[in-house]
Amino acid sequence: MGLVHWFGSAEMLGWLVAGLLFAVGHHLFYSNLAGHEAPTGSYALGALSYSKQEAFFSNTSLELAMGIAYFQLFWQPAVDGWPTNLDDLDITYSVLDNMLQLFRFKIWWNDLWHGRWRSSSG
Repeated sequence: MGLVHWFGSAEMLGWLVAGLLFAVGHHLFYSNLAGHEAPTGSYALGALSYSKQEAFFSNTSLELAMGIAYFQLFWQPAVDGWPTNLDDLDITYSVLDNMLQLFRFKIWWNDLWHGRWRSSSG
């Protein structure tokens, strides 16, 4: 399996850790400002810019981690040779446009019914 087998998981974990670190940094920055007089002038603009950048990087990193996880979940049946019909793939892919598709229990039931969550050895 080599590089391809673990690279996606390592990348997903890296983005998750980065997102959490950015979120903690954002929180610590605002905790440092709490209880002090509001900054003025260029320092205020710099502080606002810094906090917005940290929030953006945190959000983006966490979304990348979730996107990689979803991508792996989406293509797992095809890679492992599980029987999958086009309707299931279409419903799964439509989650990218409509999050409510996650509540269509047909896919989750099919995954459990066909034993996709069990190990392939037995």
